[in-house]
Amino acid sequence: MKKIEICLENIILLKTYKMKDLIMISSYCNTKEKEEVLRNLVSQVDGKKDKFGLMIVSHSVAPDDISNKCDLVLCDKKIGG
Repeated sequence: MKKIEICLENIILLKTYKMKDLIMISSYCNTKEKEEVLRNLVSQVDGKKDKFGLMIVSHSVAPDDISNKCDLVLCDKKIGG
């Protein structure tokens, strides 16, 4: 029940702000090459941050230089190992 209450509070807070359109990028950067592709894509979108918000959804943790350019970053919780 606590998680639902927190989510509802966040939704109410978000409604009080004017929200921009959101660009959401789904990624899984398990190699350096994929990280570089994501880095380039985020850099391209970063120049349009006045018009769009940027979110990364991933099964892996994004490097700090990439996630710092994003408004939101969501990644899976590591299970096991």
